[in-house]
Amino acid sequence: MSHQETLERMNAQLNTADTWAQRWQVEREHNERLLKQATLVREGIHQLRARAIQRYSDNQRFAAEVRAGDDPKRADVYERLCVVQSGMVRALDDVLQLLDQIDRAD
Repeated sequence: MSHQETLERMNAQLNTADTWAQRWQVEREHNERLLKQATLVREGIHQLRARAIQRYSDNQRFAAEVRAGDDPKRADVYERLCVVQSGMVRALDDVLQLLDQIDRAD
């Protein structure tokens, strides 16, 4: 192999390495953006869960106050809202568990 052929081969290898380095950089930046988005989603889910728990607590209190004031129909509405809020908390817990499983699988 001539000196020129060796230089051309080395140049081709360097070009290939540069191409792969550029691809890796683009992929890394894309993964960083996805990670930031996933973090925001997880934070949003935690905020929704906290609000659902607070509303559940508020609705329990309202139901007790209304029932004490002799308005059982309105108290029933608040108690049904508690059921909805507890279902929402369980659903959000399920989503968080799925996200944790996905994180562990990666």
